[in-house]
Amino acid sequence: MAGARNRLIELQGAAFEVTATLDFDSAGGEQVSVTYAGDFRPGYNVADVAVTHPNGTEQTREITTNVGFGRVTQILDTRTDNWEPYLGRTPYFVDLPKLFGLDDRTLEHLVSQEATAVGGVPHQVLNAVIRDLEVGGGQGDVDAVFRIDESDGLLKEVEVTGTLEFSRTSDLLGDTAGKTATVKIVARLLDFGKTVPVVTPGLVLPLFDHQAILLDDRRVLIGSGSIGVANNDFIAPFPSAAVQVCDSIREECTLLESLVSPGLMYSLVRLADGTALAVGLEGQDGSFGNANLFDPQTSSWTALTSAPRDRALSNLALLNDGRVLVVAGLDFSGSSSPDVFREVDIFDPATQEWHEAAPMNHAFIETDSGPLVITLEDGRVLAVGEREVDSWGSEAHAEVYDPTSDTWSTLDGLDELYAVIGGARLSDGTILVLGGTPLAEIVFISQDGSQLSAEEKKAKTEARLPHSMTYDPVNQAWIPAGNMQYPRNGATVTTLPDGRVLVAGGTAREESVFEQGDEELIAFTELYDPATNTWSVGPELAIPRTNHTATTLPDGRVLITGGIGTERSSGERYPLTSVEIIDPTAAPSHSSP
Repeated sequence: MAGARNRLIELQGAAFEVTATLDFDSAGGEQVSVTYAGDFRPGYNVADVAVTHPNGTEQTREITTNVGFGRVTQILDTRTDNWEPYLGRTPYFVDLPKLFGLDDRTLEHLVSQEATAVGGVPHQVLNAVIRDLEVGGGQGDVDAVFRIDESDGLLKEVEVTGTLEFSRTSDLLGDTAGKTATVKIVARLLDFGKTVPVVTPGLVLPLFDHQAILLDDRRVLIGSGSIGVANNDFIAPFPSAAVQVCDSIREECTLLESLVSPGLMYSLVRLADGTALAVGLEGQDGSFGNANLFDPQTSSWTALTSAPRDRALSNLALLNDGRVLVVAGLDFSGSSSPDVFREVDIFDPATQEWHEAAPMNHAFIETDSGPLVITLEDGRVLAVGEREVDSWGSEAHAEVYDPTSDTWSTLDGLDELYAVIGGARLSDGTILVLGGTPLAEIVFISQDGSQLSAEEKKAKTEARLPHSMTYDPVNQAWIPAGNMQYPRNGATVTTLPDGRVLVAGGTAREESVFEQGDEELIAFTELYDPATNTWSVGPELAIPRTNHTATTLPDGRVLITGGIGTERSSGERYPLTSVEIIDPTAAPSHSSP
């Protein structure tokens, strides 16, 4: 039994099919049938549940994951699209680990029986008792028969019979509190070690602070970032190793799984040939490297034999000659507090080799939105963000890298208080940079020491530095580009095919987005027109969010994925699986926020 269980774990799970019959007749109830099928893997499960009773059939999708340190369990409430920590005994409709014998503590009286043939294949048969199995909220000790394929040593079928006691009402089974039911379950395991596609209208797993890349076939590769565990007043971010692909035509997303993973805290960039490069942290056990290539044709990863220095959350820029510049990021190789990188690496896809480039003049601090790294039309690279000036503070900083001479030059003219929140390259080659003076730098106390009124605070806030600027690479000058309707953090900045720029989502808050607060997320989008140097209000998001991604599609629409949203009734924040497509040409629902 242990061998079959270990083989199941080694092969990273399997697809499963469970059929169950619950007979409540002895308690004056009714007979209920259940089908429960999906993909069972250590730490992850997705299944469709259908419950048939005399009044009809109820169906739901159950998605459960264990993430981060301490294996925090989350379960998706499909009615609210909200992930929440699960603190009960089991998050599954049927307690799969116990049912499949993965929990040694619950298996008793395990006895080997005479081998039998199932479908003409010899199977070893074992009888046992499973203590305290849970099915749909009912619990009880049940008799189990395990059938193991003798040809490969894998568990293929489990049959269970017994009696369950229900102490509470089940969401799917209805009013079962205080009732007793006899149960018969047959569970079959199949497709061992094979990825079972998980297709959903939204992200399969919730993500924020992630990245997205448009592929040639109009799919969008989505990865990195964090899977968040939400509770009443905090979102705990855990680095995600999951990779998903969203099909913008079918409007559905699929979870990709492979033996080769791009690792944790990685960054993505699309290469000139349509493949994608991921650079992150190497697995501590050597299970994956820190540099991988993604092939859209096979939807698979290949680890590079040549690797750069190990860095997390770096910034990748595709150079005009097809090479990739890797800058900034965090160095976890030293003390418990990570250092920031000045060192620079360059990847050459033609040779698949890494080379060290000249270091930056100053190291950029890693923030929620920076540094911003954009390749200029002439082949140089602009990096703008914040650098540490002492142990207590930072200031705005910009540098330009010239790959021809392998040199970095510091740019002047950027106000030291300017806080960068995003940017994009415009069609004329200039760079739009969004930002403004941090709210912390605005004093809301009058000269006599009294607090300013709401009107005075608003006027002072609006009088801060411009919320957007453009950088002219030819004249090396910073030029004010008008004010957005509202300063925002955690927004996306996306260049559209018509030359305009879409800014979507975000929040006005300055403290950590992971903490709860009274500030509402910004629902309306804004559009910048470089021809007139003006901002206007665009269409609203269906779900206001921050720390999401926005990807321009070939038809001019924009795919919005994930991020952090707010539950309207309670105001609590939670990571999203939501995906929506917005049309920037649509008329706004109102003329001002």
